[in-house]
Amino acid sequence: MNKIKKGSEIHQKYDECLHNVEVEPNSGIVTFDFHIQIQDTLKTFGKYIKETGTNQDVFLIDEILARTLKSHYETVYCMRYLSYQISIVKLVVKIEIQVTDMTRQLNTSYELIEKGYPNEEHDIYDLCGQQLKLNGGYWKGVDLKEYIEKHKIN
Repeated sequence: MNKIKKGSEIHQKYDECLHNVEVEPNSGIVTFDFHIQIQDTLKTFGKYIKETGTNQDVFLIDEILARTLKSHYETVYCMRYLSYQISIVKLVVKIEIQVTDMTRQLNTSYELIEKGYPNEEHDIYDLCGQQLKLNGGYWKGVDLKEYIEKHKIN
């Protein structure tokens, strides 16, 4: 019996795939290391949306991108007030899709660096652009699923 509420599924999967968070002393770099099972890239997970009071189906990769962007914006905001105690200048995100065919690795990484004060008009693709390119598209849930299915990656 599944005890996880539909609206909390995405949070559980996010926690499962976040392998490590490393703060490198004296460098100002925080690294997030994600390891995703390939089958988890092919389906959506429930997420409760407080503003609408409904559950939404979300791809895990989209949740990772959204939450690391949120972490970036929170870091930029906090550095305005805490930089005299700690300095974080960059978030590095590494994503490894764990596949059974080891000859066909599917990985990406991107860096989030301050480019002015956070602005809701900018999304992860504005900030990371080329780092998130995938075969003519972007690392987005739908695009990643299509890419994996098209290339029969398992």
